[in-house]
Amino acid sequence: MDDQFGAAYSGVSVTIYSVTSSNTSQGVTVNGVFVSDPLLAFSTYNVLVTSGTASQTKTVDLGATDTLVSFNLTRQAPQRPRLVISSVTYVPSAVVPGSQFQATIHLNNSGSGTAYSGALAIEPGNGVNLVGSTGTASLKTLGQDQTTSVVFRMSAAPALPSGYVPIAVILSYTDTHGNNYEDSTSFNIQIVSRPNIQVGSFGLSVAPLRPGISSVLTLSLINVGGDRAYSASLSLSGSNFLTGVATNYLGSIAAGGSSSASFFLTVSNKT
Repeated sequence: MDDQFGAAYSGVSVTIYSVTSSNTSQGVTVNGVFVSDPLLAFSTYNVLVTSGTASQTKTVDLGATDTLVSFNLTRQAPQRPRLVISSVTYVPSAVVPGSQFQATIHLNNSGSGTAYSGALAIEPGNGVNLVGSTGTASLKTLGQDQTTSVVFRMSAAPALPSGYVPIAVILSYTDTHGNNYEDSTSFNIQIVSRPNIQVGSFGLSVAPLRPGISSVLTLSLINVGGDRAYSASLSLSGSNFLTGVATNYLGSIAAGGSSSASFFLTVSNKT
């Protein structure tokens, strides 16, 4: 028997004892100490390896000339869990500025161990905000290749341009032995922006309108959306005082840009 086993691996002990007797002193114990008690040929022995948290027994049969039992202790790679984001889905599927939406984050344990006490935290920003949530969710225990999902309600600011908004994610969890892991990752929310033209103000060149008086109605327009408006036009209808063109063609208005439209009004003397 090799007595270097116990010396090399502190905290691990090996005991050899006959399967026909409960007297362990008949065998040999190794943990930095070699107890010489001869092993008998043509006998069967149990080899018990113990540590602070686990034990394993192996049966060994000795032949006619066997008087020595050797041990090889190999450290296996730890079974490390690894939580990853497999996909993110949205309801509605197109996220537009000025809207609320639901983001479902799908997770997978792609590691070789079980993930315990998991938590997911997201850090929105850049015009995307949480709605009714702190941005942290607890995760169930996930074995290898198991999946789960977490749902967050969010909102997109009205003036967000088209493009992608990154969302930071922190995943924290432990393994079977209580080791802590924290992984940082992210995902992108695609913003499908659109123009939104609103009337900012209006005024009359001559006010108030009176019989026999002409005036110019001017309206200022602002694109408060996140994308450029093309071929914009403004029409005035339902006015008995309109004497000029009923439609102003404004062309394109950039996001955040402005334009104006004017209409010529005349009040008849018979009004």
